[in-house]
Amino acid sequence: MKTTEKAESLTYSCMFAKKTPGDLGLELEVEGISDLPGKVSGWSVKTDGSLRNHGVEYVTEGAVENGTKTYEVIDRLVSELKKPKYDTIMFNTRTSFHVHYNAQNLTPLQVITAAMAGWLEEPMIINYAQDHRNGNNFCLCAHQAEGVLKNFESSLSNNAHTFGGGDGAKYSGQNMSTLGRFGTIENRLMSGEIDTDRLYTWAQNIYHMYSTSSTLYKNPVELFNDLESRGPMSVARELLTPEMFNACKAYIKDMQ
Repeated sequence: MKTTEKAESLTYSCMFAKKTPGDLGLELEVEGISDLPGKVSGWSVKTDGSLRNHGVEYVTEGAVENGTKTYEVIDRLVSELKKPKYDTIMFNTRTSFHVHYNAQNLTPLQVITAAMAGWLEEPMIINYAQDHRNGNNFCLCAHQAEGVLKNFESSLSNNAHTFGGGDGAKYSGQNMSTLGRFGTIENRLMSGEIDTDRLYTWAQNIYHMYSTSSTLYKNPVELFNDLESRGPMSVARELLTPEMFNACKAYIKDMQ
């Protein structure tokens, strides 16, 4: 095997001293007029300078396994936040729900393919979130911010497979700068909410979208050839979970 072939077969796990187990890292930003829960099992609490009103960010303690365990950890936090003593809790344009997809098992080419799929589906899935997320400066889709793709293109041109793009890129809807720091692709599009089912549906879709695209297609060319051949509706049916597809199919139809 040639040296270049060996390099292309390496996964992002080689960048880290210890491989991170689990599939998804979750973050929920919350504000409240009074103090919020200081500790919830499975979650750590962090301050966030972008939040107001006693705002905090809840972050899962490590990555959680996709499926039942993801649902359970979300429900544990939501159930705590719904307690009457926290009735001043609020969500607004500053609060959001972020999902980190563990990409340490992917090669650079698989990450590029997954990223392209994410940008392709952004205009559809953003409609699942609350209206204030669409066009929000802290989670702009690629079609709303040309610099996102320009940064990505620059990284490819420089053979920089961490796709950082600087501090500005980390506030895009699909944040690639976390790849070099954590080995993840961070999706920031979803609104902050205390609805277990909606948050779980979103997390499941992010997992499905990146996992499916990175294995179904060998490279981005295959993805876009499939898009040209079968159209946005058929490709979306592959890349999105049935729940997300049904919720957003009206917007997908408009794009055909």
